[in-house]
Amino acid sequence: MEFPAPWTSVAMRLKTACYLLSALGIHAIGGTEPRPTRTGAPRLRAGDLLEGWRNILTHPTLRPLFFNTIVVTA
Repeated sequence: MEFPAPWTSVAMRLKTACYLLSALGIHAIGGTEPRPTRTGAPRLRAGDLLEGWRNILTHPTLRPLFFNTIVVTA
């Protein structure tokens, strides 16, 4: 049976203390935010989404940038 190095116990305690201090700090902020008011703007429709895709895929500059992003991040 292997025993952990003595510093791992200290590291775990420090990590626990950091989480506790973070939680206490978030709790101390407290308060509530007012709900955002509606702007009266129309809701997003599926047609709007398709129009955006059509715009990206037919634009001569945006289309290669879009496909480059797909290739690089995939």
